[in-house]
Amino acid sequence: MPFLQTNTGTAETPTLGRALAGARRTHRDGELAVVSEVANPDLRNRLANRLGPPHESAHFAVFSVDGETVVLHRLSPERIDNDLAELVAAELVRPGHVALANAFERCFAGVVLSSGPDPASAWRTFYSNTLRRLESGLVGREVGGPGPVAEFAGIYARARSLLLGFSLLDVGTCFGFFPLLLRRLAPDLRTTALDLSEPLLSLARSFAASENAETSGRFVRGDACALPFGNASFDTVTALHLVEHLPPEAARRALGEMCRVARRRVVVAVPLESEPDPAYGHLQSFERESLLDLAGTTGWRGTFEEYRGGWLVLEPPGAAKNTRHAMHGA
Repeated sequence: MPFLQTNTGTAETPTLGRALAGARRTHRDGELAVVSEVANPDLRNRLANRLGPPHESAHFAVFSVDGETVVLHRLSPERIDNDLAELVAAELVRPGHVALANAFERCFAGVVLSSGPDPASAWRTFYSNTLRRLESGLVGREVGGPGPVAEFAGIYARARSLLLGFSLLDVGTCFGFFPLLLRRLAPDLRTTALDLSEPLLSLARSFAASENAETSGRFVRGDACALPFGNASFDTVTALHLVEHLPPEAARRALGEMCRVARRRVVVAVPLESEPDPAYGHLQSFERESLLDLAGTTGWRGTFEEYRGGWLVLEPPGAAKNTRHAMHGA
């Protein structure tokens, strides 16, 4: 999810205004309203009586009226974590039940923001729930569930095992989960997290500050195709599920930039898809040969592996093969 829209507007139609009168835990974003059914147990029947029957799924009911959309969700605060991504994609976006601009980002943010008493506490709950499960996976405990959190626990564990040296740049960090985990598990590692979205970076910074822990990490706004760092600034550079969001030429430029600012290793992870998934904003799909072709544009030595998707591990030409972990590499 490269960009997250979190702007709040007000639904103005009289019909919708009357239908939602008195509703609690409601997030309004232009023509979209997202409401917690947990906080409003009688609202589904009220909406159905006023607006007609909804599109139903396991976790959502979607009502439409006068060009506006109401998404009613059944997720308690304890269930608000990054598994929400697949629920929104599978139940709202791919079936076309919410067919608005930036539907994925807006529905995702709306569910989070309607799950708490205020935005700060809602996002803090989202981060705490997600990081608790991710950290379990990185220390060898069972994460549970078939969703993105369990999947990314494995991805982050593999990425951590590939780090070299004592400084890391995570490009396209999104919510910043990987550097936030490393802050807990590898506190001596100097981490820099970069993303183009300032709202996402602000969320990550706020959560990092809420933990009240000393950290050498920082969150920087920047473009993956023009990284704001000097040559060989970081021992390792990671891009975990970023390049599938970029057009081919931009992906080549971004990978070249990662190699420019890396001293020892670049680690790229992508989903292996037959077709790009538009629900997640994917613009291209990858398999082994296309990843190796991408590596070939850099002049660095690239190796491919498959584990919960595809991986490229790139090292500068002439570099000795080195598998030492970040906290043990010289």
